[in-house]
Amino acid sequence: MNNIPITGILFLMLSSGIYGQELFHDDFEADLGQWEYQEPGIAQIIETADIAHRSVLQLTPNKSAESVLIKGSDTWKNVVIEGQALFPTDQHDYLGLVYNYQENDRTDFGCIYIKGKGSYIRVNPHRDGNASRALYEEYKTPLAENAAIKVNQWFSFKAEIIGSECHFYVADMDRPKVIFKYFEYSKGKIGFKPRLVGGEVWLDDISVKQIEGFSYATASDAITYHRDTMINDWNALGPFSTRIAEAEKSKEDVPIVMDGQEYAWSDVTTDPRGCLVAGKVCRYATDEKLAYFSTEIDSEKQTQTEIQFSSLNTLHVWVNSTYVGVIEKQRHAWFDAFQEEAHAGNGLPIALRKGKNRILVLVEGGNYSGDGFYAYMKG
Repeated sequence: MNNIPITGILFLMLSSGIYGQELFHDDFEADLGQWEYQEPGIAQIIETADIAHRSVLQLTPNKSAESVLIKGSDTWKNVVIEGQALFPTDQHDYLGLVYNYQENDRTDFGCIYIKGKGSYIRVNPHRDGNASRALYEEYKTPLAENAAIKVNQWFSFKAEIIGSECHFYVADMDRPKVIFKYFEYSKGKIGFKPRLVGGEVWLDDISVKQIEGFSYATASDAITYHRDTMINDWNALGPFSTRIAEAEKSKEDVPIVMDGQEYAWSDVTTDPRGCLVAGKVCRYATDEKLAYFSTEIDSEKQTQTEIQFSSLNTLHVWVNSTYVGVIEKQRHAWFDAFQEEAHAGNGLPIALRKGKNRILVLVEGGNYSGDGFYAYMKG
C-alpha cells in the first residue's frame, strides 16, 4: 500500500482539475485566437507604455457588433471569470460582463456592467439584442471609496456564475457588489462588451476557472420583493407587427389564424420579483414588437376597483372585452411602485363582475432599455 503525503494529494487534486481547474487564460501577449466577435474593429490588441501590462485587449464601441466572446465557453458551467480593466478616457464608457449568451433566431444574454464615468454597476440583461436595465433599477450600485472607478487606473473584477445566478465583484474580491439571480438562461457563452457609443475599455489577465460553489454565501442588504401581491399568472400571444382585432375582441384565449398560420396562446409567469418580462415575447431586432397578455381575476362580487401598472411600455387594457384605456410608459418599472410614492405607477378604474374576469393587455414593445411591467389590483 502506497502512502501519499497530504501535500501530494492536494497537488494531484489541483493538477487533475478536480478542484479549481483553469479553463482559460489570456494575457494578450499573442493574438485573439481564443475569442470570437463579429467585426475586427470591436476588439484589438494594443501596446501600452505600462510595463506591468504591456499588451492589452482594447474593446471599442461598435453599434453593429456588441459582444466579444470566449470560444467554447458555452460548454462550461460553474465558473469564475477574473481580470483587470481600465478606462483610458473620461468619455461615457462601460465594461459589460456577458454571460449565458444564447444566439438562435434571437440574441439573449445576461449582462452586468461597470460604468466608468459615473462609477457604478448596473444589471442589464439583453433580450433580442435589447438592453433591459430599466427593469432592474433597484440593482444600480455606486462604486465609491476604494472601489471608485478612476480614469487611467487599473482595477480588479471577478464574476462567479452558477446556473442563472451571478455574483459580481469590483476591487474587493471577498464581498460581491451585486448578486443577481433573475436572468432566465442558465448556460451559454461568456465574454465582454463595451458601450454602444463612447469610450474604449482595456482588459488584461483574463482567466476562467471552475468552482464548486459561491465564495460568498448570502447577500447583504438583500432586496425584499412582494411577488404575492402582484398579478403573476398570464397567457401570451405574439409577437406581431400589427394589432390583431380578433384578439382584442375575443372573450377568451383562442388561437388566432392569420395568412394560414395559427398563433396559439402560451403560459407565461412573472419573474421571482413579480415582473412580467415582455421582452421574452416582444421582438426588438424585427418589426414584431407587439404582444398580447391575458389573465383572469376572480371577484367575489360585482365591484369598481383599479388596476395599476408600473411599465416601461405603453399598454392598452381591456376588461371582459371592453376597452378601458391606456397606460403610459415610464422611465423605470419598479417592484415597489405600489408601496413607494416616488416610484408610483399608473392606474385605470375598472368594473369587475362577480366571478371570473378576463384582463387583456397589449404591450407596445421594442422600447430601448427594456420591455416589461408589474401589475397590481388595488384594494
